[in-house]
Amino acid sequence: MQTIQYIIFANVYIAVFLGFYMLFLRKETFFQMNRAYLISSIFLSFVLPVIQTNWVQQMSLAHQLKIIYLKPVTVLAQPVSATQHWTLMGVISFLYIAGILILSARLIAKLFIVRRIINQADTLAPWSFFRRINLGGSSNPLICEHENIHAAQWHTVDVLLMEIVVIINWFNPAVYFLRNEVKNIHEFIADEGALRRASSKKEYAMLLFSQTFEIPVNNLVNTFFNQNLLKQRIMMIQRHKSQKRALLKYVFLVPLVGLMLILSSATGAGPVGDTSPGDRPVASEQLGTDKV
Repeated sequence: MQTIQYIIFANVYIAVFLGFYMLFLRKETFFQMNRAYLISSIFLSFVLPVIQTNWVQQMSLAHQLKIIYLKPVTVLAQPVSATQHWTLMGVISFLYIAGILILSARLIAKLFIVRRIINQADTLAPWSFFRRINLGGSSNPLICEHENIHAAQWHTVDVLLMEIVVIINWFNPAVYFLRNEVKNIHEFIADEGALRRASSKKEYAMLLFSQTFEIPVNNLVNTFFNQNLLKQRIMMIQRHKSQKRALLKYVFLVPLVGLMLILSSATGAGPVGDTSPGDRPVASEQLGTDKV
């Protein structure tokens, strides 16, 4: 049960971090900080549930949460046999593992497609994968700079990390939105760098509009032209730089992470080790009886 609780907490934290980003940070032009935020939020979501600190548990708020979590529950339903219980858990486990296997196979298939794209000498679309860059026959310095930034900043590592996160948490809609936001941030960062070499924002925007390259059908590679993201990239190019006072929004992450830490410590969500009887939820059961 502890493992299930850990997975639930981790996915709730992912959703909370994503919600904070969508509400407060998504429209800001601090692209590097937003990239760091998105990647860090993944690691924090998996680390915070296993942090159990005594000083947090002694806090008043944590103590109140623990009382609520350990509050006795009266069960009036008919008893469920152990066989039925394990059958339900078995179905859930089977579906979870099946989802992981299917998405893992899909990722492997994508990697084979990337390998085929790399081996194609006549690829028309500029792309990058790790440190490998293909300009597709283009000599435009702006496209070259764009792909160089993808390669230099190891954006492919983020992409593969997000694919793994999606595989592990495939049942959580938030991870798919998070994966898309990471890809968007990569393009904004590369566009920002390429703009330094452009004579004007209009020139770069027209370059995006004019591209008609054949795009590799694989979201593991970073392509210069992405029709689905074109509107957002144009909007970000035209957007004024965020003012420095907007950096204060990142400060609110401190109490947010603090609340998550309190919740984890109060409920004991970590998957490692057994909780003591005093730390486990207590159920006062009256099975097979009716109460008026």
